[in-house]
Amino acid sequence: MMEGISSEAFSLAGTLGLAKLIVLYDSNKISIEGSTDIAFTENVQKRMEAFGFQILTVEDGNDLDAIGKAIEEAKADTARPSFITVKTQIGYGCPAKQGKASAHGEPLGADNVTAMKENLNWPSMEAFYVPDEVYANYGACSRAGADAEEKWNALFAEYCEKYPEMKELWDKYYNPELAKEACDSEDYWAYDEKPDATRSLSGKQLQKLKNMMPNLIGGAATWLLPPRPIWQIWEIFQRTIMQAAIFTLACVSWRWRLSATDWPFTADSGPLCPPSLYSAIIQNRWQGCRLSWGCPLPLCLHMTALE
Repeated sequence: MMEGISSEAFSLAGTLGLAKLIVLYDSNKISIEGSTDIAFTENVQKRMEAFGFQILTVEDGNDLDAIGKAIEEAKADTARPSFITVKTQIGYGCPAKQGKASAHGEPLGADNVTAMKENLNWPSMEAFYVPDEVYANYGACSRAGADAEEKWNALFAEYCEKYPEMKELWDKYYNPELAKEACDSEDYWAYDEKPDATRSLSGKQLQKLKNMMPNLIGGAATWLLPPRPIWQIWEIFQRTIMQAAIFTLACVSWRWRLSATDWPFTADSGPLCPPSLYSAIIQNRWQGCRLSWGCPLPLCLHMTALE
């Protein structure tokens, strides 16, 4: 939240009304230097409300039921993205470190680890111990995931057979050689000696790429100004278009997990965006997501928060 790019991403999410975006904000009020009040005193909830988010708060980050309830409330709002503040204490359970900046950037140390285990009634003093319940839970998740993947693969095969033209487009979207083909294209590297504005030159290059990469997205501050190289051929991406096409732009920070379950698109590839567009990327279907730019951006991605 202290990085400026997050404001740009969240502002766009609110403008587009990305109701399937649920952000869980770990609010422990600690940075590596000390209290966040040293350099960060704004009301985060008010900022997110101004962006157009539904605002929810969980007072105790260890209350899983309360977190689950907040997520369900967020999912029930179909008009706005949701921002859930989860209040936590960094270094929870370690008597000497809990709530302190030293828990952020320093190792706990052997004595503090022992004290923490005793304080939390941890069942083992082994250096690395994973309870059997954890293995069992992950095993169940693995089996459920394998079943879901098998069903998805069957659904996708049926889809490709029924819609061969979409299969062709899919293959073009996910062709790993697209960048190489562009680099090897003489047309792409051809240029005119006549002087021109940089935004115009950039637009001309994007024009060349648009047919090679139908999943290309661009962004700039001067879309509608002459010579309008992009405006002539591309439609402006906005909320009304998104609602009709079920396009979802995910702008999430690294602590929050989402899953892609309803569309035959993976979350680690997809439409490409040039560095002129600040965007967000889902790096992995089951792992955390972080803000990024100039990276693959998934489109047509139905997102639901993990239970």
